[in-house]
Amino acid sequence: MHQRHTWILAAAFSLGVSACGEPMEQEVVDLEPLPEDDRGFELYELDGCSENAPSPRVMGALYEDTDMSSQSRWVGEFGDEDTALAGARVELIGANGTWSAPVCDDGTFGIADLPEGDYFVRPVTEGAFPVCTTSTHGRRFAEAMAQGELDVVVFGDSLPPYGPQPWWPERFEARADAIADVTLHNIAVPGAESPQWLPGRGFWNSALEPLLDDADVFVFSIGGNDLYALADVDLSVVSVGELAMQFEEKVVEIESNVREIATALRERNPNADIVYVVYPDYGNTDRWAALAGDAIPIVRRTLRSTLNRIRGDNAHHERMTYLDLYGATVQIDLNELLFDELHFNEAGQAFVAEELFRSLGGVRVEGDGIDAVEIGLSADTGGE
Repeated sequence: MHQRHTWILAAAFSLGVSACGEPMEQEVVDLEPLPEDDRGFELYELDGCSENAPSPRVMGALYEDTDMSSQSRWVGEFGDEDTALAGARVELIGANGTWSAPVCDDGTFGIADLPEGDYFVRPVTEGAFPVCTTSTHGRRFAEAMAQGELDVVVFGDSLPPYGPQPWWPERFEARADAIADVTLHNIAVPGAESPQWLPGRGFWNSALEPLLDDADVFVFSIGGNDLYALADVDLSVVSVGELAMQFEEKVVEIESNVREIATALRERNPNADIVYVVYPDYGNTDRWAALAGDAIPIVRRTLRSTLNRIRGDNAHHERMTYLDLYGATVQIDLNELLFDELHFNEAGQAFVAEELFRSLGGVRVEGDGIDAVEIGLSADTGGE
């Protein structure tokens, strides 16, 4: 079972221990205004490591994912094989300014004295790290937010443009728009299957082509309709072995199409971030159990294997990141987020928007809570 790494540092802070593991004896450093950021707001810098933040509002770790094991923010962690990026910095881009702090020798950081609100975390390193393997940070996204203008293109099937409005891409747009000027193009087509979005084909040419060059972030959701038809089977006609073979063939096709789309996007727009939506485990819902009947055990087993495979095989392809709804819903009741077999109800729309916010590096300062994020970078090119 894939679970998100739980931050034990929260307990350490509550006991008066710093993110670097040393007792906190230093006073909080005053925020001093630096030259304005790209949006025309002030840039504030904390002078000192996280031991200077005895009451952190945001904390985390910045590391090189040396073993390339991190797949999404729900799969992977700062492990023994990874390398702390000591001496680097992290920036928190908020509605009223940008806050900057150094990374400790052990790779951790902590930032205090932040006004309440949403922030997007941008890692700043001396070396070139083109890939953020944790899928929590795209390279271009953070730059665009700091510059004050963001162009997001969402395409694919019915997951982005169906169900109670506002849909999750529009909810994300409204949230990010508090920090930068966001332009959203939600051109997803209900019922679309993955071959229809391949380069040079119908939807690519008619809807995506005019938006390719100016996009900062692409978010796409394909494959669900390809697989859905296989859930409605009659085991008196199709054997379990035949069903498994059909799933395998369809998975191979979907993976090939996802890679071809991502490669074409990267060739056309080298700097844009590419986010692929990993579907939740629909097999673990009442509706799919009713639909599949006696076939539900093999459907569940095969679907889970499929989601794990797609996520693992493509985690580093073309610097692609994930909106990992599979990992995000492993330990919750997916029935409560859906209004039919595939699509999200109002609570589900809000849930996915929050996941996209988090997957692109979003953190929230609210009340007395502490928000945390791990950022794993890699110098790998992100190709095959």
